[in-house]
Amino acid sequence: KMLPNYCTWNNPQWEALNKFVEDFPEAQMYTALRDFFIAYGFEQETYANNGWAVSIACNNTFTNHACTEAEANVGFDRSIFLDENNKTTGFSPIIQRRASFLSSITVSTRDIPKGQELMEDYLTFRSVNDAALSDMLNSVCRGEEGLVPVKKTEAQADVEDDEEDDDDDDEEDDEEDD
Repeated sequence: KMLPNYCTWNNPQWEALNKFVEDFPEAQMYTALRDFFIAYGFEQETYANNGWAVSIACNNTFTNHACTEAEANVGFDRSIFLDENNKTTGFSPIIQRRASFLSSITVSTRDIPKGQELMEDYLTFRSVNDAALSDMLNSVCRGEEGLVPVKKTEAQADVEDDEEDDDDDDEEDDEEDD
């Protein structure tokens, strides 16, 4: 059995989850679930699925945020909405019958060398201006902590401590040279 591409909450479910979190702030698992969807998910507005989704086993699982247009190398294929004259089509039986596939039609926008990250501007996942998401992504792009705090493992902390010690040694060497 194939895994679905996304774990989704339709709009009424999403509204109910947010109301529950508001009414019962001590329900930490529900708050964490909502925060997980906000941090790793996106609002989807396809024919069949309106609400919030988190990708599980599709291209978006491996796509990171592109902070600049130059970094972006993948994106949604909007050509499926165009007819043979390059005009927006009003109705497509193919799209109507396979609406769930719309959210997973991601294509490369240029050649991507082996090993390069897949990058897309996460703001393109929303059809409306989302100031909170924009602020959070700008924070990530500036190298500040994003919405989801990152906990370092002991090994990562040890590596950083070693690097800081090396930097301190370099500074001492520079002072001796002066």
